[in-house]
Amino acid sequence: MSKVTTARLIRWAGLFAILAGTLYIVIQFVHPLEQVASVNTASWVVVACLTVVMSLCSLIGITGLYARQVRETGLLGLAGLLLGIATFRAGVLPRLGAALLAFGAAVTLAGGIIPHPLDRILAVPMGLAFIWLGYALWSTSLSRK
Repeated sequence: MSKVTTARLIRWAGLFAILAGTLYIVIQFVHPLEQVASVNTASWVVVACLTVVMSLCSLIGITGLYARQVRETGLLGLAGLLLGIATFRAGVLPRLGAALLAFGAAVTLAGGIIPHPLDRILAVPMGLAFIWLGYALWSTSLSRK
């Protein structure tokens, strides 16, 4: 039986981050119209279930991102939307992926001025950041076994 180590937990968190990022992007393109009539459809139920899975995977992935660089990011990394900036500053994970995470968090504010459903495209940078940083977690923990 394999021993549970921090590196293995972080590696698994990386896979969850990859899955979360992928789902975050896919959901945007399969989401039914946001009308009262579509709430009773099967596609709405599928998207709602995928959203729950994506949210849980995101929680595990973000926990892994923070755990991997907790010494370098400190409290700034623990402060929600500032995680991208803290990750960039820490330099433990790819800086471009961290910049994309910070950008993805900031660009969601534009959702208030971009007409719906065009605002769904704003989810792509965040999803790509999760995939990129998740892969970095998964691959760097391989070398730290």
